Amino acid sequence: EKPMDFSYLNAVLKSTTFPPYDPWFAGGYINYYYYGFVIVGVPIKLLGIVPAVAYNIVLPIWYSLLILAAFSVGWNLYLGIPRSRALRVGEQTRKQQLRTALLVGLATAVGLGLLGNLGTVRLIFNGYQRLAAGGAALEEAALGQRIAWTFQGFVQFLQGAPMPFYPGDWYWFPSRVIPGEPITEFPYFTFIYGDLHAHLIAFPITIFAISWSLSVVLNKARWGNQDGRLKWLRILTGFFVGGLVIGALRPTNTWDFYTYLVLACIALAYSLLRHYQPRSRLHLRSGPLFERLLVAFGAVLLLVLMATLLYQPFTYWFGQGYTRVELWQGSRTPLDSYFTHWGLFLFIILSWMAWETYHWMKTTPQSALEKLKPHLTWVYAGLVLFLITLVVFLVLGVVVALVVVPLGVWAVILMFRPNRSDGRRFLLFLIGTAATLTLVVELIYLPGDIGRMNTVFKFYLQVWLIWGVAAAAALAWLLPRVRRWKWGQGLWIGVLSLLVFAAALYPPLATSAKIRDRFDPELGPG
Repeated sequence: EKPMDFSYLNAVLKSTTFPPYDPWFAGGYINYYYYGFVIVGVPIKLLGIVPAVAYNIVLPIWYSLLILAAFSVGWNLYLGIPRSRALRVGEQTRKQQLRTALLVGLATAVGLGLLGNLGTVRLIFNGYQRLAAGGAALEEAALGQRIAWTFQGFVQFLQGAPMPFYPGDWYWFPSRVIPGEPITEFPYFTFIYGDLHAHLIAFPITIFAISWSLSVVLNKARWGNQDGRLKWLRILTGFFVGGLVIGALRPTNTWDFYTYLVLACIALAYSLLRHYQPRSRLHLRSGPLFERLLVAFGAVLLLVLMATLLYQPFTYWFGQGYTRVELWQGSRTPLDSYFTHWGLFLFIILSWMAWETYHWMKTTPQSALEKLKPHLTWVYAGLVLFLITLVVFLVLGVVVALVVVPLGVWAVILMFRPNRSDGRRFLLFLIGTAATLTLVVELIYLPGDIGRMNTVFKFYLQVWLIWGVAAAAALAWLLPRVRRWKWGQGLWIGVLSLLVFAAALYPPLATSAKIRDRFDPELGPG
């Protein structure tokens, strides 16, 4: 789709008024979230670069921006959560904290921008089976037969039989692990595929939006010192930056706008409800709780207004293509496809949550459970509701609910653990939010889409960024504990290593395949 992207970029560069002219329809204007082309177009205009050359410069620059943004949010998430404790300990411990923060930042960058899903391993096994099957339909074969074909095909491959794939299969199939139309794209595929699409340009902005929400939580919704002559200027600047960044997603990649706006509003409301100190001079008769609610509501409203009004000229001209949401009645995501795409992130996140649960139980005296006795009716009602919810989803064929519903409930329970820092609660909230998004695409879609192709595609990319950040931080907190495990340490590290290796197969195999697929070897290098 480079011709479409290149034509939009040229239209933005050449237009003297906005919205830009439509290069495909004389007399019309671009009715698309085109603002990303404005962002990349500014340095192109300032530097006077020929657009055909600039297109190929933008791609690696934007990849570096994604890596830097991912590193930054990983670094700050790790340092921000234990920050108060780190400042009270010795210099050596502080250096250790910084070294660990460096590793977390790198892990976040690698998870978000370098690793693929487990689709490459699935493709390799599929290739072995096809070698041995001799044209028989793999889908109709029993599990035992497919396992036998896998070993037989592996032997044939060692004997010199080529894998039955086109070069493009190596980079394409991992982005289509769900049967049917859905796209299971991830950032590394996006960049080697090389289309300057809206979602590619939006990557650094979405990480910026996560960073802003993180800063609100870690700094208790305060910017700078709480008092001082410039207090209100700092507050307005904080809201302006939040509105500018989050609002930019609407004209850059509209699908991202609603998710990250809701995320930021919840982070802001939580921080104010928890940490805002009522002012006695307001003299509100309804009490401090009402004042907190009023301030939180006002802050959320201000952020929404900022994000909306700063980009109102775009909204005025933009005709929304998808205006309805309907229930999805088609095929659902199989569990094997779900784990193929999310296996690495889920293994790390679930391991960390299991450790958090174990530590909570270990440090809680049994007498504390006595406090639950008056509320046992509600506990049993919750369990019944949980089971009913699972049964309803299974009747509908939504088998991923077996993972998503327990994960979401588990995250909420851990958020209520006493003495948890705001940062860890924020991380658990991110985990639960992303899990919910993977369930949403099983239930609804936007009519006008090709099946649910773009619905899965857009929301799965959001989940990749969120779970990538959460998994890197969870891994940093988990690894020191793993070293002290008396049993299971070797097994856990072995499984993690295998999953990382499987995800790391994608970059070299997909990149080399993309080069072979894209360039004619007979022409030689340019």
